[in-house]
This record gives sequence, structure tokens and C-alpha cells, in this order.
Amino acid sequence: SWVDDIELRNNNGNLIDTTDISYNFIHLEYSFLIAEKVSLGGGFNYIFRYFGDEKDEEMIPNIGLLTFPASSPLERGCFLPSFGFSMCISKPYKLRLGMAFDFQFSKFRKMAILGDILITKDFLKPYIGLEVKPHSAVSIRGGLMDKQPIIGFGYSLMQYDISYAFAMRESGQTHLFDVTFYISADRYKKEKMQERYERWTREGRYHMSIGRFDLAIECFLNALDIKPESKEAIALLNTAKVEEYIKNGRDYYSNGDYEKALKSFNDALSMDPDNSRAKGYITTIEEAIKKRAEEERKRKEIQELVDKGRKHLEIGNYYQALRYYKEAQRLDPSKHEISQMISYINGLIAEMEKPPEITAEIKEHYTRGIENYNAGNMLGAIRELEIVMGKYGDYKDTSEVLIQSYYYYGIERYGTGDLEGAISYWKMILKIDPDNPSALGLIDRAEKELKGLNE
Repeated sequence: SWVDDIELRNNNGNLIDTTDISYNFIHLEYSFLIAEKVSLGGGFNYIFRYFGDEKDEEMIPNIGLLTFPASSPLERGCFLPSFGFSMCISKPYKLRLGMAFDFQFSKFRKMAILGDILITKDFLKPYIGLEVKPHSAVSIRGGLMDKQPIIGFGYSLMQYDISYAFAMRESGQTHLFDVTFYISADRYKKEKMQERYERWTREGRYHMSIGRFDLAIECFLNALDIKPESKEAIALLNTAKVEEYIKNGRDYYSNGDYEKALKSFNDALSMDPDNSRAKGYITTIEEAIKKRAEEERKRKEIQELVDKGRKHLEIGNYYQALRYYKEAQRLDPSKHEISQMISYINGLIAEMEKPPEITAEIKEHYTRGIENYNAGNMLGAIRELEIVMGKYGDYKDTSEVLIQSYYYYGIERYGTGDLEGAISYWKMILKIDPDNPSALGLIDRAEKELKGLNE
């Protein structure tokens, strides 16, 4: 920005009213980058002014600092020639209205059409025969640069050389220091958005490098909010999501949650069908699920055998209990509890098998029971063999013959229509053998028939 507030006199020495002066100028400057977004420029102004019929010309060197948005050609250095005109009106404040055409020659051609308003005010007075006349100026500049609106705010200091007043007026030399900040609203927004986009993608890549894929996803989503069509951000987001699915799947797998792990790896494959890690984990998990299912089936089977063995143990049927516990041990030899129960039952059997004193009475009841059974007298067999079981226990094959006697006598009662009697004798079988399938089936059938009759 250039301003002149000198008291001008014509060749006759008469004072000229500066409110009636027009200014025209040609400015040439070269600027180069000295710091981030700061350019230092130097050049000269050729000024020619008209007041009345007289013309005054001068060359004014200048130096200036300029700040600019990112990606400006000024980052690489450029020529800034310009030309224009201005008019000063009113005092003591001078308002300069002007128009300038700035051309930037660099790798890319740019052009700015600018208009400015500059207001100046003297703030020091002459003293001791010397005239030191600094001036301050505030400028507002607006226009178009590269088809984008820009606005500039400037502050200028202009000071005449310190010399005698007459000599100063004659020379009219001016030194200009100008700092102007240009802000392009649209370009500034785009550049800030680009900076934010690059920051989000940079932070996202960092989080991915340390395995924080959840934070990386947030960063890439923020980047996509700025550039929704960015192929780079979309690809990075997809990669981060795949890695997050794989990471979660590994964690679920380590904790034994195979269903959630399988879902996570399948989600990863839905986004990256060729991902070998996800495929490998899915194969491993499917095998683990099969193994777990087999182990669960075996566990249930062992538990059923143990439960049956416990029931027989409670009613004193040690041989049946031992058979079930041994079957459970065959399925899982590592079960220490089952081994302990087998040892315990063997001890009970050994104690039980100590030969008691077999009296003639027991032998007589056993013999009559077998004779009645062979003769088809099931009720007589039951009475005799129950005495043997009560006094001696399972003498010889007493329990087996007694079970058969209960079975056939129940059939007899069933045949006569005595359903309740039949059920009661079949239930006696369950006291000796709780899992007897024949007795269980007959009881269920008879109870259903009895229920139908009662209805």
C-alpha cells in the first residue's frame, strides 16, 4: 500500500491542495519464502501524480513481508507486478480508493483483481527545524485470486527522510514498510480441511501401527467426513475394520467364546474375502467347536452313568453300581472321583461277600422259592425269596429270580385287569434294578391305561 501525505507546492512555491490530486502507479516486486507461510519481497513503485495541469513523478523503493495461505505460489517465489490508479479525498484523514491488477508468475499462473481502501493520519509534528513526518495507514483489500475470493488487512508505516523541510519537500522520497495478511475464505477452508484430513489419516496410520484399530477407525471416519469420496481413506478404513475384526476374533477365541470369534472372522472375510488369517482362524475354530461338542457329549454320557451308579449304590445294589462306574471310567480314565468311587464300592462288595452263616432255614426258603418259580407259582416264589433277601441278601441268584417272579406275577395281575396290582409288583423290580427297561415300559403302559379308565 502506498500513500502520500506531503504538503506539495508547485514550481512557484504555492501550496497545492492535496485533496485534488490523483495518483497512478506501477509496482514491481519479487518475493521469496523465508519461513513457513512468510514471504519477503522487495521492489519499487513508479508513481506519477496529477494536480491541476502539473505532473509529478518519482521512483519509490519498498520492502515488505507477506503471509499467505498454504499451497500458495509464493512458497516457491514469484514476481508480483501490478498497476492501477487511486484517488485521495478529504482531510485530515485521507481515504484512498484504488484498483490494482496483480499477476503472479510462478509454476502456476495466478491473477488477482484487488480493490483497496487506505486511511492515513499524521501522528508526529515537525520540530527543531527538521521535519520528521511518519504516517500510518490501515488498508482493507478485497478481490478475486484464482477465481477464489480473498480479503487482505494491511498496516503501513511511511516516513520521509530526516532532512530540512525544504529539501524534503523537493525530494519527496518515501520509504515504505508494509505487512499484509491475505485470507481467502474458500481457499483457507479447503486448505484447513486438507490439513485436518491429512492429520486424521496420519493419526489413523499411527494407531494401526500400534494395534489400536478402534482408534484408527475413528480417525479414518473423521477423515471421510472431510473427504467422503477419498479412495485412500476408504481403503484405510476397510483395512482397519478388517484388522479390528481379526483382533476381536483372536480375543474371543482365546477366551473360549467360539461363536463370537467365528462371527468376527466371518465379518473380516465379508470385507476381505481373500484374507488368509481369517480363513485360518475359521478352520481352527470349526475344529475346536467339533471337539468341544464331542467332549460335551462324552461329559453328559459319563454323568448319566455316574447318576445311575449312585442310584444303585443307594439301594445296596453294589454290583450294578460298580458296572456303571467302570463304564464311566472307561470313557474318561482321568476322573479321579470315579476311581475313588470304584475303590469304595469294591470295598463294600468285599465286606458284603464275606460268607455269612448260612442257616438251614435260609437254604430251605431259597429251595422252596426256586421250586415255586419253576412250577409257575410266582406269588409263592416271591414270598420265599423275599425272606432270603431280607435275612441273607443276594444269596446265589436270589435277586435275579425275584425280579423275574415280580415280572411274571405282574403280567398275571395285568391279565386279570388288576392294573394297580400289576403296577405295584413291577415297581418292586425297580427297587432291585432302578433302570430295568422292561419294568419301566410296563409301568408306563399300565399307568396310561389306568388313567384312561378313570377318565
